[in-house]
Amino acid sequence: MKSIISHQLSTRQLDVLQQLGDILAPGYGQLPSFSETGCLHHIDEVLDFTSIQNIKELKGLLTFLSFLPPRCIPLFITSLNTLSHIPGFIGQYCRLGFWGVKGLVFSLYYSNLTDPYQNISRVHDAINYHVSCQPSTQSNVIIKNHQES
Repeated sequence: MKSIISHQLSTRQLDVLQQLGDILAPGYGQLPSFSETGCLHHIDEVLDFTSIQNIKELKGLLTFLSFLPPRCIPLFITSLNTLSHIPGFIGQYCRLGFWGVKGLVFSLYYSNLTDPYQNISRVHDAINYHVSCQPSTQSNVIIKNHQES
């Protein structure tokens, strides 16, 4: 991992988030893995729109996971997903944790953002997702209104 600078997360927390991303988006076929995209460089852009309480809880979770052996992190994610099906407050907290981590990872992964040194993300190309928006010009609006009348 190239050095990623975050104003919200420590290097240790970023390493764990990278591992979580590679577990949830390991890459398959033409799809790159989470770490190959370099999207983690944009973590602060996502966290800027996240509530302070959620960032605090994310930091706590990532710090906790950073002290576990790396082979325990996939087990943790699997357990969190399994326990999220339990009714009651335990399942509720597990669902919140699982969907929170998954939402953060997939928001970064499918944003098509890359590291600043790469400039090409293959995620949208791999899923053949090409969206473009063009502003309407004054002449297009006049022609459209003329055709309707």
